[in-house]
Amino acid sequence: MARDKVVIASKVYFNEDRLSRPAIMREIDGTLSRLGTDYLDLYIIHRFDFDTPIIGATKASYLDDAAGALNVKLTAEDIAYLEEMYVPHPIVGAIDHNPAQGVMLLDEKK
Repeated sequence: MARDKVVIASKVYFNEDRLSRPAIMREIDGTLSRLGTDYLDLYIIHRFDFDTPIIGATKASYLDDAAGALNVKLTAEDIAYLEEMYVPHPIVGAIDHNPAQGVMLLDEKK
């Protein structure tokens, strides 16, 4: 299938250097290599990191760029295009194995 016909998502978890920028960049390089692609459409941080301050903006201009997303307006045609290939499916995997009381933070700072 052509790469422009699929959406590839992955997630990053704690490894050496936790969720620092260098750690995320190292991990995404490994992910891209394993998946045999040169980009991802979505990269998700899998867990909150108490040791990394994870907004990621180191310059005021980055905050301005992020805030600019509030001005993006999608047309009905844009939304239809984005949802065209989406097929909902049941959640499977780790979520269905959570304890009854819900998700627990395993490395919460005390």
